[in-house]
Amino acid sequence: ETVHDDAVRRCWQIDAGAIEFRAPQWEQYLQEIARRLRADLGIEGEISLHPYKLLLYGKGGHFRAHRDTEKLGAMIGSLIIALPSAHQGGCLHIRHEGREVEIDFSDEAHLYDFQDAAFFADCEHEVQPVRAGWRCCLAYNIRLDQGDPGRLNLSGTAQSAALLPTLAALKKKRGDEVTAVLLEHQYTEANLSWHTLKGHDSAKARALAAAARECGFTIHLGLVTFHQTGQLEDEYGYDRSNRYADDSEATMGEVYEESLSIAHWRDVRDQPVPLGGFAIMKEALLARQQIDAAEPDEKEVEGYTGNAGCTMDLWYRRAAVVLWPAEDDERIRARHNLEEACRRLTGLAGSGGREVSAPFRRLAQAIIERYPDALPHYHSDLSRGIGDRFAVLLGALATAGADDLFEILAERVPVAAFHLCDQTLWKKVYRAFGLGACERLIERAGAEDIGEHRKMLFDLLDALRTKPEAASLARGVAGKLVALEPARKVECRWDAPFEPAPPGDAEETRILLAASHLIEERADRAAALEFLQVDGSLLYVREILGPVLLDRSLKTPARQPHSLIPELHAFARKILDLEVARPLDPYPDWARPFPDTDDIRHPLIRELAEFMADPSSHSHRFKRAQGDRSQIESFIRNHRLDLDCTTEETSRPYSLVCTKNDASHHRRQALRAREVELAGQLAKR
Repeated sequence: ETVHDDAVRRCWQIDAGAIEFRAPQWEQYLQEIARRLRADLGIEGEISLHPYKLLLYGKGGHFRAHRDTEKLGAMIGSLIIALPSAHQGGCLHIRHEGREVEIDFSDEAHLYDFQDAAFFADCEHEVQPVRAGWRCCLAYNIRLDQGDPGRLNLSGTAQSAALLPTLAALKKKRGDEVTAVLLEHQYTEANLSWHTLKGHDSAKARALAAAARECGFTIHLGLVTFHQTGQLEDEYGYDRSNRYADDSEATMGEVYEESLSIAHWRDVRDQPVPLGGFAIMKEALLARQQIDAAEPDEKEVEGYTGNAGCTMDLWYRRAAVVLWPAEDDERIRARHNLEEACRRLTGLAGSGGREVSAPFRRLAQAIIERYPDALPHYHSDLSRGIGDRFAVLLGALATAGADDLFEILAERVPVAAFHLCDQTLWKKVYRAFGLGACERLIERAGAEDIGEHRKMLFDLLDALRTKPEAASLARGVAGKLVALEPARKVECRWDAPFEPAPPGDAEETRILLAASHLIEERADRAAALEFLQVDGSLLYVREILGPVLLDRSLKTPARQPHSLIPELHAFARKILDLEVARPLDPYPDWARPFPDTDDIRHPLIRELAEFMADPSSHSHRFKRAQGDRSQIESFIRNHRLDLDCTTEETSRPYSLVCTKNDASHHRRQALRAREVELAGQLAKR
């Protein structure tokens, strides 16, 4: 349903599809208007006029101030053609950047003429009330079809020359910083391009780009966004159902946060460029007025959230010609978007096997300069976002074979930064930089706490174990690792799993088994066996060691002389065979397992434990308040006790009825089936 508000707009309208233009002269007239518009609006290129509506304003007819929406692709403005009709009032007012033009189609001198007015889509305009008669107009959309970016009928060369001293001074003053020269018209992400710049924006941008190139700047077109988050000034207008009386009337009080960024880039060839988002300071903007001087392009009000008050977000968006010194292009890219710079470096890396290209070297040096500041936390839990950039950088250096740049990077960052290398990347590093690079990293790790670098060393061992020339280095790494305690998962009491986590780590077990043939010293082999057997528990053998021994990647290492795989294979089979041979009888009575926990000191848990240990008791009632019942149910659920729970509501307070079942025996039967299957698979190896 379309709702018409006469307070906003009052007119009759007919869609273009219901209008015919039969006179041949009409098309000639439109072509003449299009030629004139290209000159008047400063457009160099091809435009087309698309009929939109016929508008008829009677007495009192008007249209409040508004901006036209983009009704078709590449639409840059609107054309109004006034048909001859006697009327009074109905003046068209067009405003932009503090300027206003009044166009009056009611002049009797033009009663028998066609009149027209054109303006860009982001110009605010309104039709004042018609006092008498009928104001009849045709509305057309102006679309830019093709051609060079527009410019005014003035010499761009003269304008560019006039800008040279200012740009030279700007370059000297701001150095390797970004400068954004704001344009005046409004643009969206969809219609931002050099090709569709409007009026004097196009002339300004072309002159600026020409002068900037001569001064040695890199030039892009971008969309600047200024975002503010703050307190809603009048929270009383916002009700508890999160509806503000009128968001358009809402205003911001205290400003909590501000951010300024540039995105949606286009180069001088008018091609999109994946530079990502650049965060900048207000000092980087050059403009006639502040970016937030006009009304915001977008406004959002958020209602009450818990104890927090109402907040407001404002977005201001302006197109800008963005400049920075060409000699600092790589440094700017790395400073403002390290992730995108690393991706670009990968594209420049080539396939190796030849001299490193100059563009690659410049960008790589700029990225390396960001380290170690780009790694704020030097530990094994580096966040993936930060670590991914480092891994991409390292991979690009390895692909290009840039030995000297790798050495510079390795000296700038801590050993912990290399925790982000997996086995594949380590193999790539080894192929590119040789044994010496790995030796130096291992030496640095050995000078620190080996336990802090265990993942890196295990991954490195996996990469080196198949290289005959690296056997000695791999042997030394393995000797360091077997001296460590086997990995154990740290469990938080409030997040304990239903089943205990097995000791050891599957990946560490696989790597050490595959490299075990390299271990020669008797003490080291004994330590390796102890490391790989961990606690000798059924849990470890079933969950870690057994499945690892079935890994196909261990077939070749198992045939190596001195491999520990056969010995560990026999160890696992013995543990499993003993367990499989043990009878798995059902419970003989109603006694059920209960965890060994400090919670038993609590009276409720102690009562529950006594019930679980009673061989003759099948069910038990806890007649307690809801809080106590919830505590008991939570304990039962967290420890997977053999109990079914229901709430009996026959008296006050309600009773929690706990009935024993055989759930743990059924789980044990399921585990036995897995153990039988695993034992059978190991027996076939």
